[in-house]
Amino acid sequence: MRWICLFVLAPFLASAQDSLSGFCGQCRPEKFASCGGFLEGASVDPSGGLWVVDVTGGRIINVTDAGQCVVKGNTGGTPNGSRFNKEGRHFITDAKLGLLSFDSATSKITVVADKYEGTSLASANDLAIDEAGGIYFTVPGGSNLLNPVGRVFYLDPNLKTLRLVTDKIAFPNGIAITAGGQTILVAEFAAKRVLSLPALTAKGGFPLAYVYARTRGGVGPDGITVDSKGRLITANLGTGEALVFAADGRPLGAIQLPEDAGKNLTNLIVSGQDLYMTEAAKGEIWRVRLSN
Repeated sequence: MRWICLFVLAPFLASAQDSLSGFCGQCRPEKFASCGGFLEGASVDPSGGLWVVDVTGGRIINVTDAGQCVVKGNTGGTPNGSRFNKEGRHFITDAKLGLLSFDSATSKITVVADKYEGTSLASANDLAIDEAGGIYFTVPGGSNLLNPVGRVFYLDPNLKTLRLVTDKIAFPNGIAITAGGQTILVAEFAAKRVLSLPALTAKGGFPLAYVYARTRGGVGPDGITVDSKGRLITANLGTGEALVFAADGRPLGAIQLPEDAGKNLTNLIVSGQDLYMTEAAKGEIWRVRLSN
């Protein structure tokens, strides 16, 4: 009888876990920090420290556990994306300067890549780092829905060889790597969708590029991230909400900021049991406690 009950209940248990409430319970965002500026590039260092960047002010900001915004440096440009590799090296995509690295101990900025075959990598937007240390990053350039020429690049783990992944996207924005590193997800901002592309380091599988998920309302998906269970979370610019998708791309629902919050969610990152989200209209960081 016990096995029969488990068999009957299994689909309901699975659906309860594979839902928005299974992701974040009542999904009530709380304001975590007010740093000002046009906040982007939420990332977490190997010790669990939260970092963001300020697009308009060039600032590189460490946010303490108490929600204090401590400026650690400035790119001198317009930083958009931010990620740490496993060794703790901090990489930043800057729309004026290209792909950078930042040393928080000395505040030194180093240009890692700013050209590809003689063409500028200005407008670099966001990045993701694979298990080997290779860096995928987006360069939207002047692309839009009617001019889908945005580019995605891959810089090898030795930071020597730069490869073009695609140059056919309508404003590639956020980017993430799925579990196992077989595919990369790219937010096609101007087309309100997230694409799945074969990773350049993928082994086996079916190398198909396809639409993984579609967003609704607002302008389109800005920053994206994937949690430990493969669920995709996207910052839906212009709506004040983050959209959550199951690991297979099915929509689970939206996390809505309070009415008095800004509407320009730009980026997000999962750290432990929390989801942190940057909001650019008011320069705030919001936090949601996750269920599991």
